[in-house]
Amino acid sequence: MIPAKVTVINIKDNMSKIQSKLNNKGIVQFTPGIYKITKQLIIPSDTIVDLNSAILQRKGNLQSVFLNKVTTKTTKYSGAGNITIKNGTLEGMGGYSYDNLLTFFHSHDVIIENVTFKDTLCHALEINSSEGVHVHNCNFLGYNLKDIESAYKEMIQIDHAGYSGFVLSGSTKKSKCYDGTCCENIRISNCLFSKSNYRDYPYACIGEHSQLSGNHKHKNIMIHNNVFNCKLNAELVQACLSFTAMENVDICNNSFVCNRVARIYSKNYSYLPSGEKVEAKSGDGICNGIHFRDNTIHECTSKTAFQIYNKSGKANHKNIQKGGNNYDNPG
Repeated sequence: MIPAKVTVINIKDNMSKIQSKLNNKGIVQFTPGIYKITKQLIIPSDTIVDLNSAILQRKGNLQSVFLNKVTTKTTKYSGAGNITIKNGTLEGMGGYSYDNLLTFFHSHDVIIENVTFKDTLCHALEINSSEGVHVHNCNFLGYNLKDIESAYKEMIQIDHAGYSGFVLSGSTKKSKCYDGTCCENIRISNCLFSKSNYRDYPYACIGEHSQLSGNHKHKNIMIHNNVFNCKLNAELVQACLSFTAMENVDICNNSFVCNRVARIYSKNYSYLPSGEKVEAKSGDGICNGIHFRDNTIHECTSKTAFQIYNKSGKANHKNIQKGGNNYDNPG
């Protein structure tokens, strides 16, 4: 249970003072205003971070604005959890580094609610090796595409604990935290993905773009009641949703304007938890139980709204179902 005590962060607090107040746990409430974040902030377990309409702007090459408390020895879902962050804005300022705005690593029981993520150069939100994460009523606005090669980077990445994806400060390839843990029980609902006042529409919104060697899967992903307004570029058919090595995914009652609604795929190479790139084993990246139902596709520039392919061997994706979807203008 989260303690009822309230700790208030003031606009004049420096980074050390802000971190000290976060360490109090309980309810930590920001005073409204604009904060220049020059050092990554660590959230301990049993903490509600109420941004209270504050705007936190990343200033410098930070790994994230916020990261839950973990160490290089943290495994499975044993990192800091029972965390809520709500009611404010995180701004990437469109540059600085190919890093995230908010990261949860080996975490559990997380609520992200009424948060606006703006102008990122990479993932706005990294959900990595975590269980029980609910992202609700959030806005993901503006993606700074520096080069076409980075168009695949999702606004929300659902990732495994591997050195090739998220490198924790102070870790090495042999650190225990790179144990291959995947995500389970992730819900993303009532969110908007679109452009901001300063940056363009995103190309990719939710998913993962790398696969782990061996039979590892993210499980139980719900994507409900979201609005996806993606960058349209007929020369670059990037999918709004990308699924590899996922099981039991339900995509329901969403609205899409995009190049391609989704791709379900596996690659001919995989990664070990330690980060090494290896030839894919048969079955790597294979998905099982992807359900698209009752969605509306308003515009799709690709002739193929859904792309399904497998390059990892003879095993095939299973139980891919579509039903009740409405295509206004499929392209």
